[in-house]
Amino acid sequence: MLLAAGFDPATPTTWIAEGLLLYLPAPVETSLINTLDTLSAPGSRVGLETLPGQDSLRDHTLFDTSTSETGSHLGSLFDPDARPDTPGALRAFGWTLTTSPVDTFTRRYGRGPDPSIPGPILQSRFAFGQKDS
Repeated sequence: MLLAAGFDPATPTTWIAEGLLLYLPAPVETSLINTLDTLSAPGSRVGLETLPGQDSLRDHTLFDTSTSETGSHLGSLFDPDARPDTPGALRAFGWTLTTSPVDTFTRRYGRGPDPSIPGPILQSRFAFGQKDS
């Protein structure tokens, strides 16, 4: 679809996937990252949020009260499968990445979650990088 719309994979581009991958089934996340790499020229950049080495967030206690507060169980939005190692996959494809816990990164800018309140966001990582080859 991108190619049909005129996207040029020979030109470096920037991809952003913040707040997306955690909701996708693991095989879909893997397929998305494979496609992202295939469509990326050297010099392309990426910024994404991942949940490394974690199983699903579906049963996290943070969501115990979400049904009464929102009318739905927020944890049910997350895929139940273990998460793939997306930064590792990108590195294997020739990307240079840096990763940082979300709360560490956002605190630099006076934002982000309160680290004294346990929650799944504290397990998330931002990954930023560039395709080298």
